Amino acid sequence: MDDPKNGTLVMMLAQALFAVGEYDEAAGATQQAMLLLPEEKWGVVIAKDSQLYTNTQDYLDQLKLLEKAVKEKPDEPALRLELGFQYGYSGQAVEAVRELDKLLELEAQDQLARRLRDLVAQKANKERRSLQDPLD
Repeated sequence: MDDPKNGTLVMMLAQALFAVGEYDEAAGATQQAMLLLPEEKWGVVIAKDSQLYTNTQDYLDQLKLLEKAVKEKPDEPALRLELGFQYGYSGQAVEAVRELDKLLELEAQDQLARRLRDLVAQKANKERRSLQDPLD
């Protein structure tokens, strides 16, 4: 990489690694990007998934493969982080919290994962409230 301190570029690399099924590496790059970016920019790349994936089904297929990898290795923190991150910034906040809670059971001291979990928990609470009161 030409600019390893460019958080957006590192996040793009993380998403590219996810797209080719290199989940451990994707999780490492995601963590690095999260350290470089302000929290409000963590989802900047996934928010543009329509520009990254010409076919939305490609993203969904890759997400299903990551879910399968987590089922095969449920005690692998990197996989849980990547799945929680992908869920959290693709509109599945409730599922993200579930994955990140499991990650924190494995790695209770992971402060970056805790920050991510807290951010997506706020989204999950909004999702729950909107489901309870659709007129909100």
